[in-house]
Amino acid sequence: MIFYLLVKNKNFIENLRFATNGCQDTVVVGSMFSAMTKDNDFDYAKKAIKKLYEKLGNMTTQQEICANILKARGQTNEYNQHLKTKNI
Repeated sequence: MIFYLLVKNKNFIENLRFATNGCQDTVVVGSMFSAMTKDNDFDYAKKAIKKLYEKLGNMTTQQEICANILKARGQTNEYNQHLKTKNI
């Protein structure tokens, strides 16, 4: 799953879209994450990962792998690291 962000003022997610070639679990999680984080900051986006786990409840290992939630957490960290590297 890849997220495309329109960021305002370095920390505000004005818009968020995603692309995936995954299964239905991936599409559901991407859609939920996009709806939860649009018009919020990166701190909220990080907290949204935990909220997603709570909303989804117990998932099988395969569902977790397919939903690929942990990658979303990494992408927000990668973006923050990019800002530090570029001194933006």
